Amino acid sequence: MVRSGAFKAEASIRPGIVQVLGLHEAGDFMAIEPLLGLRPRTDLTALQDSIACSFAVGKLEALAKAHPALQRLVDRVRFKALGKAYSEIFALGSLNATERVAWFIIRQSEQRRLHGQHAGMFVLSMTRQDIGNYLSLRLETVSRTLTYMGHRDLIRCERRTLRILDMTALTVLANMPDAVIDNLPKTRPGMTLSALRGERP
Repeated sequence: MVRSGAFKAEASIRPGIVQVLGLHEAGDFMAIEPLLGLRPRTDLTALQDSIACSFAVGKLEALAKAHPALQRLVDRVRFKALGKAYSEIFALGSLNATERVAWFIIRQSEQRRLHGQHAGMFVLSMTRQDIGNYLSLRLETVSRTLTYMGHRDLIRCERRTLRILDMTALTVLANMPDAVIDNLPKTRPGMTLSALRGERP
């Protein structure tokens, strides 16, 4: 479990080719493949000064059997991992480049909100190169998309510091369901959902 800092998970898919599989930040469980009945297949790299605590899966499962509250926690970790995997499959399989970057930013914001951190302005833990690798995009595409979002006053991005200016428009751009959009505050009067959905770099 990550106590502070951030780690990226990556795996070698063939000699000389490494794929970034995800980002783990404070409060996240990582390398949980054994909890899902899978063999570990990822390498973890600290992206900054970080602290993590480790535990033996066998001992954790034994304790969970004796303590219902702990068992519920383990189950939540499993369900969260599966939900995260489904979300990633959707993003990488269904969204275009602009939508993927918007999805990534929203996800980073939500992650910080869940952990009681500032969700509107934060420092990106991964480089643009790693973000592109994770989203299966070229570095140039990531940079061009962030610039495009800046020109549309959706975000401000200086080096790795990112500030969200319009979460509603960013959510529409990420092609989120209308049910999600309807629960977000309107921050730019006069912009229709259809107009926002029609914007592309």
